[in-house]
Amino acid sequence: MEILNVDSDGVLYNLTEHLSYMDGYSYQQYWIDKASERGMKLPDYYSERMNDHIPNGLFLRGRPMVDAERLLDHVYDIKMKTGVKLVCLTAGPHGHPQFDIVERDKKQWFKDMGFDKYFDEIIVTDGSHGKLDYSSEKSVLIDDHTGSQRRFKEKNFPFILHRNTKQTIEELKNY
Repeated sequence: MEILNVDSDGVLYNLTEHLSYMDGYSYQQYWIDKASERGMKLPDYYSERMNDHIPNGLFLRGRPMVDAERLLDHVYDIKMKTGVKLVCLTAGPHGHPQFDIVERDKKQWFKDMGFDKYFDEIIVTDGSHGKLDYSSEKSVLIDDHTGSQRRFKEKNFPFILHRNTKQTIEELKNY
């Protein structure tokens, strides 16, 4: 492994929690239930709600995932022991007219959290499919998005589906 790519939303940044909060819900499940009530698939609901909240700091003010710092400490330790390049490889909404705001705010959030110090580079791609442009057989992506998992498997690129930090740390031992 030459490059270790780590996604942000759902791995380090608690996007669902912050969208729920910005929509006035104190519990994420209530927010998720709203999509069902409206007869929407969850990815479509995310897109709709993100469109409304990007100008209001959606990617600027949210909280990290519960174990984000534990995961960051672990991948940083791998970087220091092996010399692997550590990259935050996160997606902005594909073709979105406010992509520049998303990119700026995500990078600022990393700086504000002090997470930027862990990474050699922070890359915001145009949609999750854009992560393939920064990946290869010699890199690993940690991501919670099953669409990314499918695309990476089609290319035979190493991929860890993040569900929780403990499981991800365990799977990293395979690389």
